[in-house]
Amino acid sequence: MPPRSSKKSKAKQKSQLVFHWIKLPREIADLVISYLKTDKNALLACSLVGHEFSDISARHRFSDIDLPWGDKAGELERAERLLSTLLSSSRIKFAARSLSITFGRSKKPGPVVAIYVTCLQQFSNLRNLSLHGDYAGHVTWQNIVPVLMQSSILELLKRNSIDALYVDCLRGVPYELLTSCGRLSTVAAEYFSFAQPAEPLNNDERSSSNRPLRLTKLRLSEAIDRGSHHFIQWILEKKSLIHLSSLNHLTIFMPGNESHSSYTRYLTQLLSLVDGDSLQSLYIDFRRENSIWDADLQNFSIERFQNLRYLRLHIPWCLPRSGVKFGNPLPFILTLLNQLNGHHSIEEISVKLWPICEEYHKENLFLLAEESPRTDLVLSGLPSLRRLLFTLAVKEKRSTERRPPHLSLIRSALAKAFRLVKDKELLFFESNTDFEGFREYDNPSLMEQIFPVKYRMTRQGCGVMIETVRY
Repeated sequence: MPPRSSKKSKAKQKSQLVFHWIKLPREIADLVISYLKTDKNALLACSLVGHEFSDISARHRFSDIDLPWGDKAGELERAERLLSTLLSSSRIKFAARSLSITFGRSKKPGPVVAIYVTCLQQFSNLRNLSLHGDYAGHVTWQNIVPVLMQSSILELLKRNSIDALYVDCLRGVPYELLTSCGRLSTVAAEYFSFAQPAEPLNNDERSSSNRPLRLTKLRLSEAIDRGSHHFIQWILEKKSLIHLSSLNHLTIFMPGNESHSSYTRYLTQLLSLVDGDSLQSLYIDFRRENSIWDADLQNFSIERFQNLRYLRLHIPWCLPRSGVKFGNPLPFILTLLNQLNGHHSIEEISVKLWPICEEYHKENLFLLAEESPRTDLVLSGLPSLRRLLFTLAVKEKRSTERRPPHLSLIRSALAKAFRLVKDKELLFFESNTDFEGFREYDNPSLMEQIFPVKYRMTRQGCGVMIETVRY
């Protein structure tokens, strides 16, 4: 029989208890709060969204702090009261590592910015900073931060040790926001745009005490006002300010505008700045209504990234309403994947053909079935490969049929195109689900079907999954 633990060891174990919740329902949050009142030593890591925490002991340590405000009545006052409670304890100020601020379309930005400045002044050990606008895309940095206060904010950022910066639904973000964070290693932006500097930023304009940023993670999701296009162009121009040689994770969403050809060149140049031994995860989303199979893309290569572990590609394959053909994407996919032969570190390859046409076109299904690619996929020398996911999202009108009429043709075409050698097993999984919209994971029943399939493939080896999304 194991010895009884002492009261001291029990107390030590209890003090390490961590609560981590994000936007919990009110009734669950009340239960957690009631428990915290009984345990004053619990470490609280939570996202404070829509709840009052004035009754929590100041001895609790908050590592993640989320301050919401916007146009709703009382939001700003609640954020001010919450901040006042947090700042009443030096323990909280010292323990805070993550700060998330949501800027609504406030007509009075003064109090909002005052809270922001107070946070940067008081929370001296911040590592993660998140700035959120609104999903309508109307919030700009110039509207929420007066010109006279911008320099003060940048100076406060230099004093902190911000490691990760997240920007969401915010326009006109100044580049100085990045260069002021001297230890920045992670940049993630979604529905964003950067402000074009009035004058080029010279190398000697930065403080000599600030060393160049060495990013390890870069995520540029869907942008507005050609935000990612300008950002990559700025990185290429300011190589002495931001170094990408040690980049481990890169996520890029290709834009859907007339600048696609130049953007492809920028992307190729961006990857050329990354050391071949450092990049481990690459995710490129080509989900735009462009003819992406242009001459610039034919020279796109990932062969030199010998330590790549995860490769994810989202590629359009339908006909848009305008009738412009994308062509057969399989030759490009197979050519790209064949560059991975001999890579000992690759663990997962995920390719999704994503429909973006407005109407269901039967000829799109024949596109993959009849036009067999000239290049077969022959993966060899990949000892670490665990999963090959090939997801085919079929967009068609809702009907009473249980099975898409041409799925067997597509399946035979894929069986011909994807030939795995040696001990790799080729598996087909079909997921026929009636569901509204594009975002699969919003549907619980679809999640139940998708995730068990992934786990099953992990155990059984390499496989191909056909996902059929119907609505």
